[in-house]
Amino acid sequence: MNGKKELLETVENIGLFMQYWGFKSVHGKIWAYIYISEEPVSTPQIVEFLGVSKGLVSVAINELLEYKLIIQAEKTKYGALTYLAADNPAATVREVLKHREINILSEVENSLNSLSKLNLGECKNLNLSKDKTKNLLELTSAHKKLLTLITKRNINSITEWRKILDRGLKFLKLKV
Repeated sequence: MNGKKELLETVENIGLFMQYWGFKSVHGKIWAYIYISEEPVSTPQIVEFLGVSKGLVSVAINELLEYKLIIQAEKTKYGALTYLAADNPAATVREVLKHREINILSEVENSLNSLSKLNLGECKNLNLSKDKTKNLLELTSAHKKLLTLITKRNINSITEWRKILDRGLKFLKLKV
């Protein structure tokens, strides 16, 4: 076993996770490959490893640079640019949570709030459970409050994120 299969599978899975967050899967794959690499990674290395076109990699790299998830490093002896992962991807995660996730939760919260104001007759006509709507509204509001608290903290490293999550799990008496 040389580990290439496991590395590719890991990169693919991170790509899928980042796609869930609104990025393209290729962004996540490229970022993950660069992040977990010991040395700076060149565009030709990314193209070869992922088996995708140079154009796709170039566009994705430019977007990752804009999000400050990667930084340009030195050129190879043949002139190819190399890249390193930024030291603080947590700041980008915080911004995504703040500007994407919280906004989505706000929209859901507003919709549920409107539904919860319907009278019993309207609920009956729609086969709508007022209690379940209220429960979902409270759950959504709680998640939004939690994300808002987290994003207000100046978390700038993966280590800080992990410590906060570990403290939360410890508080909840959950073991991972």
